[in-house]
Amino acid sequence: MYYFANVKKEICIEAYIKLFNFLESVLLLTVPGNLKIGVTKHLKSEVILNQSYEDLINYYHTVIIAARVKHPEDKGVVENTIK
Repeated sequence: MYYFANVKKEICIEAYIKLFNFLESVLLLTVPGNLKIGVTKHLKSEVILNQSYEDLINYYHTVIIAARVKHPEDKGVVENTIK
């Protein structure tokens, strides 16, 4: 098990890489509960991720969808997948 002292961008990217290595596969879709550090701009119809996250999803051929701001019902979807 890995423990991370904080949630800086570089550490989150490292956590995704360790997760994919642990699972020996890649998740097709990831919905993080709080992706503030990964979002460059949040428009009404789209979320623009920063370059580090873009590189991650392109390298692993996966999708990261940020939970919507001020929509607590999205948080339940994220937490239910952990159970």
